[in-house]
Amino acid sequence: MNLYTITNVVTFLHLTIAQPTTLVFNSPVEYWSQSNDSSTTIYRSKSQKILSLKANKEGEDSSLVVITKDGPFSFKLKSVRSPEPMIFDVKEAKPSHTYFLISKNADYELFDGGEVYLLKIKSAQISTVNDMPAKDVMYLPKNSKIKINSDFINL
Repeated sequence: MNLYTITNVVTFLHLTIAQPTTLVFNSPVEYWSQSNDSSTTIYRSKSQKILSLKANKEGEDSSLVVITKDGPFSFKLKSVRSPEPMIFDVKEAKPSHTYFLISKNADYELFDGGEVYLLKIKSAQISTVNDMPAKDVMYLPKNSKIKINSDFINL
């Protein structure tokens, strides 16, 4: 499954204790750093293009920055119980010219644009999106979790 990222936007990943999550990059990983070394074990493949991440404890959160020759990638890691697809090809998202509505409520409208989501905030109740200050219009990574205030939304 492709995991699209956007420069300067945090991509959320859910990890499990039972199964590793694998990130495949287009170029070798030159460096990585995580905020809480005890929460996640990280292995790099011999090709240096693949990172395997495994949560050590349930309920632990941390941040991960990965630097490749293609540029930096920023992730928020959250350990959860539910199984999800665990192998991702990490790609830089390209903006779209066409979007279609996939979710709507009193607080926001969420549009799918192929490689990115477009979020339009309609309520002052929303203060943060993916732990960043909310703006009226935001572009978000596709196939990533979206966190509005303290809750993840289901897509």
